[in-house]
Amino acid sequence: MKKKVKLLGFTLTLVLIFMTQLNVFGQTEKKVQFTGLRVMLYIKPIQISPGKYRAYFENMGEYRKQGQIIINDSTKTFTVKWLNGNESICKYTKIETKKEKDKWFGDVTKTIYTGKWIHRGYDALLMITVTKSSGCITTIKSKKVVDKAHGIDTWQTIYNYATAGRCFQ
Repeated sequence: MKKKVKLLGFTLTLVLIFMTQLNVFGQTEKKVQFTGLRVMLYIKPIQISPGKYRAYFENMGEYRKQGQIIINDSTKTFTVKWLNGNESICKYTKIETKKEKDKWFGDVTKTIYTGKWIHRGYDALLMITVTKSSGCITTIKSKKVVDKAHGIDTWQTIYNYATAGRCFQ
């Protein structure tokens, strides 16, 4: 019986050491600091031609709020953590990476995390666009808006974070 307890204790110790090392060397968290953000809000559909509409967004302004965005691969979450300690957490269910040609930045790679905000249940999307000329562009889109009558399928709020081109590390 004592041998089994010792073996169990030894095994648990090894598991804890392995998990600690995995967390340290596995880099399950990636972070980027931001010094502000710009907020765009969907207002309404606007007609561009008979029977054709597009989403109209209003620039709600730039805010000098600071914090960081943290991606945790082990819990499958991304978190917006403000300098004052408040945070919003999204549980993501899908990661997609695609290469595209952007009209302003040329060849870019986009990594998109799709999920739902834990506190509200709204759909959310974190998009990290890696460019050759400007580093990373970090955007979060929140709460889907679908207006079938006008053919609108978009996001209610779009947040563009001021990261000075820094990427997640």
